[in-house]
Amino acid sequence: MNSIRLATSILACSSLILCRCGAATEDVEEPPVPVAYELEFSSVAAAVAVDNIRVTAYPLNEAVSCQDLVNMRRNDLDLPIPAAQTDLFSPCDVRAGAGGMEVAFGEYAVLAVAFQGSTPMLIGCGAGSTDNGSSPIGVSFTLFNNQVSIPQTTCVHLEDKCLGACP
Repeated sequence: MNSIRLATSILACSSLILCRCGAATEDVEEPPVPVAYELEFSSVAAAVAVDNIRVTAYPLNEAVSCQDLVNMRRNDLDLPIPAAQTDLFSPCDVRAGAGGMEVAFGEYAVLAVAFQGSTPMLIGCGAGSTDNGSSPIGVSFTLFNNQVSIPQTTCVHLEDKCLGACP
């Protein structure tokens, strides 16, 4: 089974950090950094079946793990406040710069949900750092639940779908 990877680290938004020095409080704007992440689909068919993806970054701490985020999203529970979130984007739009977001330096859980129409189809989460020199945060998709399945396709590559060469 061939897997497919999409990578992004595009600039998108800004962040403000508050620092406390002694008794005085001042606003110090730290330049945001792009979140570099890689989305991994289990097959070309899985990538082709997806219409849109939304990726959200959450500050990583003891109270929130990737598994917690996946379970909360699958069960339609309230998620923590995100540090950043993308607009919906197509897998075909990644090469054109879609899917970028920025956060402050730190540790993050990156939760991705892939949709077929408006129905969640795939979900994945990966944790990592946005520090200089960090590797992209890997997010491997799995089925959102046991109610969805990956349809067959005649596409050999995701690019075939992007070019309209297959249904």
